[in-house]
Amino acid sequence: MRNETSSNQISLAYFFIFNPDYGQKEGKEAEKIFYYYPVDEKIEKQIRIAGFCAGMIKFTQTFKSNKPCEFVHTEKIRMIFNELGDNFWMVIGLNVPLSLDKVYENDLLSDQIYMSILKKIFNYYRLFNGNIGDSLRLIGIDKLKEKNEAFF
Repeated sequence: MRNETSSNQISLAYFFIFNPDYGQKEGKEAEKIFYYYPVDEKIEKQIRIAGFCAGMIKFTQTFKSNKPCEFVHTEKIRMIFNELGDNFWMVIGLNVPLSLDKVYENDLLSDQIYMSILKKIFNYYRLFNGNIGDSLRLIGIDKLKEKNEAFF
């Protein structure tokens, strides 16, 4: 799940909006993704990453927590989840920087700073586009995806 370039800087691996309620049937998994960056990423990888995120969200919900999954840390990737409402999620994946000693420096990433950035992105989105669930009901899946492509 890491872009193939190793770096000593924090970099964006992916950014996407998805809804795990969609694309639940075999062969229809891509329907759950409403926007994905980088846009040239293979659809199989998009589906795999969105599926992993959906699984993490579902898994944490089994604990009956009123607070949704917000952060997932792996050695190479930091994921930040922001629930948008109507079971839509905005996710940012960041590549963890690699030191000169070839050690991943997780301490350089602040969950709260990147969550704040993700929430600002959502607030701008909502300011210009309204509620994503309402937009889906009004204009449909295809038009919403086009709208997201134009916005981001």
